[in-house]
Amino acid sequence: MWYAGIKELIQNQNLIVDKICKGEYHHRHGLSVIDLDADVNFVQGVRGAGKTTAIVRKLKDSGKRFAYIDVSESVQNGLDRIPASAIIEILTGVYGQFDVVIIDEVVKYPSWEILIGSFRELGIKVVAINSGEIPENCLNAKTTDMFTLSFSEYCIWHGIDYDSQSPVSRGIAAAAFEDFLKRGGFPADQSRKYHRRSTDPVISKIMERDMPNDLRAAKIPEIKRLACNLVRDTPMSMDYKESLHHYEVASVNTLRKYVESIKRTCLLVRLARLSLFDKVRNYREKLYAADVSLVSAENIVARVETAVYIQLLRAAQRHGYFVHYYSSRELACSFAVCKDMRMRVLIQIMPEEESEAMLKEKIAGMVSLSRETGCKRMFILSDGQSSVINTKGMEVTMVPVYEFLLDKYHLL
Repeated sequence: MWYAGIKELIQNQNLIVDKICKGEYHHRHGLSVIDLDADVNFVQGVRGAGKTTAIVRKLKDSGKRFAYIDVSESVQNGLDRIPASAIIEILTGVYGQFDVVIIDEVVKYPSWEILIGSFRELGIKVVAINSGEIPENCLNAKTTDMFTLSFSEYCIWHGIDYDSQSPVSRGIAAAAFEDFLKRGGFPADQSRKYHRRSTDPVISKIMERDMPNDLRAAKIPEIKRLACNLVRDTPMSMDYKESLHHYEVASVNTLRKYVESIKRTCLLVRLARLSLFDKVRNYREKLYAADVSLVSAENIVARVETAVYIQLLRAAQRHGYFVHYYSSRELACSFAVCKDMRMRVLIQIMPEEESEAMLKEKIAGMVSLSRETGCKRMFILSDGQSSVINTKGMEVTMVPVYEFLLDKYHLL
């Protein structure tokens, strides 16, 4: 009985894979870091980021023979106790001989490590996908973060030419960025008829499907409510003691546990604070939403900051650097890009309503921080201005934030 059930499940999933392979697809830059010749690849990210479609198309374009199984469906159908050998046998019957297997929602399968090991014993390479975080140090394999659409991917998706430097093209790109901030980067939201009124249903659905299993069922409504409020309030520097009353949670320990459970769904992304003294991350972290569309629609500056940080994370994954923020009593900087234990690039976001006096103050702060750290490259991301500011023998580059997000400036 179970054999027929799992076979039907895999056959139905094969139809979805076939549809993905034949459908329209826009290349995702973030997957360039994945080595398909590695024995095991893990890909993690928030639900709806487009992980499965991107991996299926990457394998199809590579010419490798592959099979696919979403093990969360087998768990939902009570088929999770099937031996790994039977799953491999059925996959071979449906797909034929294959060299790579995609295991979707891998962590939701109770004995997922054994399942991966069974494929590896047969010499089959594994790409394991998960909506949410993969447990750290699992199987000593590389984990790739998959984010929602970047602004450049968004432009490609909507047929917007962003390479030209003509005034018309720049104007179109600037207008597209405004739309991107409203619509966000979830692939499912790219329909021209799309209009999302509230993010709460999206966040609640993600929490419902991807929350850790060790949480008490009675607490789930409270955690979902916290997730909706917390994600909407980002970016924020998390002070657990001060946040207790605002989020109506009983204790600091409970709030920490709840926030950790939200992080594990990849709805929240961490940004660590950098200390100039020991060059290590400070305990105080900032939290960002996984996509600009999840941030409060009234706070455009917050959405811009979120877009910049997620873009920096994409680039960091490709180029091997780290992103932090810096804050002290005297100086503050939105983002500090570090590599080899050195601060290499300073990035400051300038809100549209910033006065000239405030701009000068920010520039002076960046220059002071630059002198203190030896960092030579400084960017101010504006709403539309472009200029090179020379002050005290230092150079600060001001660029429109939408151009920065199109990867037109190489940081390192």
